Amino acid sequence: MEYKGLDVIGKMYPELRDNVEKLRQYIKGAGLTTGDLIDIQHAAASTMISEAQLRQIFDIGVELGLFTRMYRLQCSIHGGFICEQNEPFDLSHPIFCDLCGEEHEFTQYDVCEAYRIDVIL
Repeated sequence: MEYKGLDVIGKMYPELRDNVEKLRQYIKGAGLTTGDLIDIQHAAASTMISEAQLRQIFDIGVELGLFTRMYRLQCSIHGGFICEQNEPFDLSHPIFCDLCGEEHEFTQYDVCEAYRIDVIL
C-alpha cells in the first residue's frame, strides 16, 4: 500500500523530501495502515531521523488531516501501555492502571507521543 499523503508534504516542503521518503519506507516496511499508531521514538530510531524533524513532518501531516497526535500512557511498574487519547493526560491525580489493578501516580515520563495514521491513499 502506498502512502501518497506524504507526497503532499514532500512537495510543500522540498527540504523535508528525503526524510519524508525515509518515513514512507518505514510505514511501508512495517505494514502500517489507517488507524495504526506510529511511535515517534521508535520511528526516529528506525529511520535515523531526529525526533524533532519527525515531529515537524507529523505536525504538518496533522494540519493536513493525514495524522492525529496521540498520547499513550505507559505503566512504569509493568512497562505496558494502559491507554491512549488525543489530548494530553491530566497527571495531577492518580489514574487507574489496568496492568496493576489499582490507581497510581504517573509522570510526564510515562507519556509517549505517537501519531495515528488517518489517511492512506
